Amino acid sequence: MKNKEKIKPLISSSIIIALSTLANNLVISKNAIAQPPIVVAQTTTDIGATFYEGENLSGKKFTLSKYGVRRELSDSWNDKISSIKIAPNCTVLLYENFQFQGKLAVYEGQTTGLTINKLGVYWNDKISSLKVFCMGINPG
Repeated sequence: MKNKEKIKPLISSSIIIALSTLANNLVISKNAIAQPPIVVAQTTTDIGATFYEGENLSGKKFTLSKYGVRRELSDSWNDKISSIKIAPNCTVLLYENFQFQGKLAVYEGQTTGLTINKLGVYWNDKISSLKVFCMGINPG
C-alpha cells in the first residue's frame, strides 16, 4: 500500500471513557448478576419516579432517573414501598422478587404523571426489584 491512510476510530475517546466508567460501576447482585449502576435523579427534570416507604407519599423516599433504570432493591428497601409518584410519560414496572422475577405490575405516568397514594393489598411492601423508563428516552 503506497499511500498510508490514517484510520479514524469509530468510537470517540469520550464514549470510551463513559463505557469504562459504566463497566467499573457495575453492581453485582446477591446472585452475581451484573446490573447497570443506579441512576439517581439529579434535577427535577431527570425524575422518572419517586418511591415512598409510607402511604400518601410519606416517610423515607428515593428517586430514580428517567433514563432507563433497572434496580434490585437493597435490604433497606426490599418489601418496603407503599406509594409511588411517577413522572409524565414514564412507566414503572414492579416485580415481586429479585432479578425481575415473580408477579409483575405496570404503572404508566401517561401525559400528566401518576400518583399512587396506596399500593393495593398485594403490592404494598412486596416489591423486590423494579424498572423505570420514559417515552422518548433511550436507555442504551
